[in-house]
Amino acid sequence: MKSIKEIRREKLAIAIRERCEDNQSRAAERLGYSTPSLVNRYLSGAKDIGDRTARKVEETLGYPKFWMDSDASPLVPSDQATDLARRVKFMLEKIGLPPAEIALAAGTTEQDVLEWAEGTRKPTLVQAIGLQEKHQINSVWLLNGKGQPTPAISYNDDWAPIPIPQNAFRRIPVLAMAKLGDNGHFCDLEYPVGHGDGYLQFFSMDSDAYGLRCVGDSMEPRIKDGEFVVIEPNHAVAAGDEVLVRSKDGRVMIKILGYTRDGYSAFLSVNQSHKTVKISAAEVEELSFVAAIVKPSAWRPE
Repeated sequence: MKSIKEIRREKLAIAIRERCEDNQSRAAERLGYSTPSLVNRYLSGAKDIGDRTARKVEETLGYPKFWMDSDASPLVPSDQATDLARRVKFMLEKIGLPPAEIALAAGTTEQDVLEWAEGTRKPTLVQAIGLQEKHQINSVWLLNGKGQPTPAISYNDDWAPIPIPQNAFRRIPVLAMAKLGDNGHFCDLEYPVGHGDGYLQFFSMDSDAYGLRCVGDSMEPRIKDGEFVVIEPNHAVAAGDEVLVRSKDGRVMIKILGYTRDGYSAFLSVNQSHKTVKISAAEVEELSFVAAIVKPSAWRPE
């Protein structure tokens, strides 16, 4: 393995060739040296290139920080060379930029990019990630041929937030507790309308929205014991929605509305150990939309 001294000496020679027309006097001038003698001493190994000088070379000659300290791209086994060259060629055509600009994104040199295209060397992981971030080239695909040429997820989408009305966040009263079981019950707290067991500071456009404190495990891991749900009684419900269902026999449960047909409604639990509950439509006293699941930390006392 090469020492940091050897790597920096080789990188300086590359920088002079690429950015200073292979002219040591030009390099000395750009680096602020009165004569090229110091550059000559660096190249010959008579003087080591220290950290300060390495950073100065990178900044002055237009290379990424710590480029002087990175070793050359790894060699490629002969049986992988053709596939690598094909992937790099595809990348160059897709990006449509000259190798010198590709090198800048990868934090390397134009010579390295040309060697990638020949299949003799492959990018380092850091270089491949740089290409992914700048040009949306899948780093895993480029290095190993796995997956698709472009990442499955792009992180440069335009910022387009959904506007929220100023009065949407408000105090939502917690009025009751619901047991999350097949024979659940509803514990009214017997407080006046608009008051109860504290409140949730949360978003809702339903002026009649209220909160429930949930107890039980039938909806775990979706709803955990001790969490709250926000109920919007004025919101229409459909199959697949999480709902608050109150039956005339006193049961009140948080379930998933499965279907309604033949005079019955079927309610499902996320937790598969709880069976499907079927209730006659005539026995359903209330069926309300569950708008959100809220962590206990959102609860505030009166």
